[in-house]
Amino acid sequence: MPDIDLDDPAVQDELRRLSIPSALLDGLHAVGRMAYQNAAELTVPGIVVQGNNDLVVGLNNHGCLCSGSETLSSTTKWTLIT
Repeated sequence: MPDIDLDDPAVQDELRRLSIPSALLDGLHAVGRMAYQNAAELTVPGIVVQGNNDLVVGLNNHGCLCSGSETLSSTTKWTLIT
């Protein structure tokens, strides 16, 4: 949402009504943690699909998942989507 106009009162009202269950955020955090902790166990090539404007992981940190796995480090293909 980089083009969002935070000065627009209608946008502000919509954001105030936005509700994200904490269980969703907890689940997302748990999946990320498990993926990082178990990356070294993978023995097959992988593919990572990441949005070009990813604000959660960021393009500078995309290799973090593969850093603990020799297989992933050498065989993973990165695909950026816009």
